[in-house]
Parts: sequence; structure tokens; C-alpha cells
Amino acid sequence: MLFRQTIAAKIFGLAIILLLLTIGLACFLLFEVTRTKQDLTVVANFDVPLTQSVARLHEFGLRRRLAFERWFGALNAAQPNPEIVAEATANYALFTRKLTEEFSSARSIIGAYPKNATGSHTLAQVETLLDQIEPAYQLINNRQREVLDMQLAGQHDKANQQLNLLNDLQRTVQNQRESVNSKMAAWSGSTTKAAEQRERRVFWLTIAATTSTVLLGMTVAALITSRLSRPVRSLAAAMRDVQQGNLNIQLPVGSTDEVGRLTDSFNFFVKELRSKEQMKQTFGKYIDPRILEHVLAQPGAETVAGGRRDMTVLFADLVGFTSLSERAEPIAHGDIAQPTL
Repeated sequence: MLFRQTIAAKIFGLAIILLLLTIGLACFLLFEVTRTKQDLTVVANFDVPLTQSVARLHEFGLRRRLAFERWFGALNAAQPNPEIVAEATANYALFTRKLTEEFSSARSIIGAYPKNATGSHTLAQVETLLDQIEPAYQLINNRQREVLDMQLAGQHDKANQQLNLLNDLQRTVQNQRESVNSKMAAWSGSTTKAAEQRERRVFWLTIAATTSTVLLGMTVAALITSRLSRPVRSLAAAMRDVQQGNLNIQLPVGSTDEVGRLTDSFNFFVKELRSKEQMKQTFGKYIDPRILEHVLAQPGAETVAGGRRDMTVLFADLVGFTSLSERAEPIAHGDIAQPTL
């Protein structure tokens, strides 16, 4: 494999691993940030506006009721004040119109609410309550008109009886408005809190994921660096041993990269040195050291130690040669000393 063949490939592989870890971390954080942004968008564009719309419905309903009661009270007086009647009439019409517009606005927000967003159960409850409240307003409006007409016709007792029934209906609608308002306030608060918690979680996840990625990258780098440097240190220690004369060394070849090939060459070198050293120890007892050095310097010297050859040998005995060679002084010619005959 390329990753095991060269040191450059191993370093490149380490860089690829660190790059993949960084890309994975970036994708994870991007996913979390995107989800947080989506939650905040839903809160800002739907939850908060719907909560405000429901609160305005409650406010407008209360103010319309106050306008009606002021109008009714003014007509119930012995001498109705035209200014108070006109002001109450205008306020009643104003808040009736605002209620209609606000119902339309709330339903538009509900209709555009994202389908996959959380809180669909609460949204369904709110929509159901609005479906109950809106028709009730039309009924209340009709009853109020009837009560006012009775007041104008002088039927005060009958108007007061109808007013009691109208108040019961208004209290029921008011309770429904308060229920919707409380549900939306709780829902908006919970979604806002959930978005804040997700934002904090993303912050701490960023720190944890970044720290984990750095530690993992450092661990991988340390492991690969250790695998690269260990055979180099072993090779350096073996070379020091050889310098000190220890030739009984054989390093294991654990890789196929440059260090592995260098280790294999070192083993071959030590083997050659050991073979020649054995030849010195064997033949040094019988052959002149200079001749032995000359022979060991030749290529293939390790084959001198043994082998079979086809040779012709002549044996001769010269009269007086032994005594003559014992008295002669040697004269050096080149590297070999020859006796003078």
C-alpha cells in the first residue's frame, strides 16, 4: 500500500486524517448552528408574533367590553351625555374592527407555521380555542346590539336581564382568551428557553468537539511519529554498537519504506563485516595479516573460506632448501615479503 511504502506517503496520510477530522468537526458544528438558527427563526417569525397577536386579542376584547359598558351606562342615565355616548360608540366600533383584523392576523401566522417545528400540539390547542372564540364574538356583538336597542327603547329592566346573560357569555369568552394567552406565553417562553439552551449546548459542543479533535489529532500524530522514529532510533543505536565492535546485531525489518530498506541494507552490511571478521579470526593464525587484508578487500572474499576447486598441485623436494631459507633475509616487494634465494 502507498501509505506503507514511503515516509512522505505516511506524512501525507497523517495530514489527510487531520484534515478529515477538521472537516467532520466543521460539518457537525455547521449542522448544530443551522438547527439553532432555524429554531431562533421560528421563535422570531412565528412564536413571538403569535403570542403578541393573542395578547392583543385579549386586550382588544377587554377594551371593547369596557366601551360597551360605558356606552350602556351612558344610555342608562336619566339624561344621557352625548359626548360620552359618541366616544363609547367610536371606541366600540374601533375595537370591534381591531378584533376582526387581529383574528385574521393570528390565523395567517398559524397557517404559515412550519409543519416540522416543535410544539404542534400546543398550536393545535390554540387554533381550537380561536375557533371557539371568534364565533362567540359575533354572538356577543349581536347580544350587545340588542341590549343597546332595549336601552334606547326605554326597556331598561329587560335590558338589564339580557345584560346578565351577556355578562355570563363574556366571562366565558374572557376565560378562553386568558387560556389562549397563557398557553401562548408559556409556549413562547419554553421555545425561547429551548433555543437559548441549544445555543449554549452548541457553544459547549464546539469547545468539546474542538478539544477532542485536537487531542485525537495529536494522538494520531504521536502514534504515527512514534512508528516512524522508533526504527530510526533503533538503527542509530545499532550503528553505535557496530562502531564499538559488536557485530552480533540483526535488526527486524518492520516496514517497506525508506527506513525499512535502510535497515535491510544495514543488516547486510553487518553480515558482511561479521563474515570478514570471522575470516580474519580463522585465517589470521596461518596467513600474513597484510596478505589477509588484501584478500578480504577483494569482491567475493567471503567465498575464500571454503569451496571446491579443480587444481593441480606439484610437490617437490630441493636438497638444502630448508637450511638455505632459514639463513636468508626477506626483501619486501610490494605487499608480499619474499625470501632471497
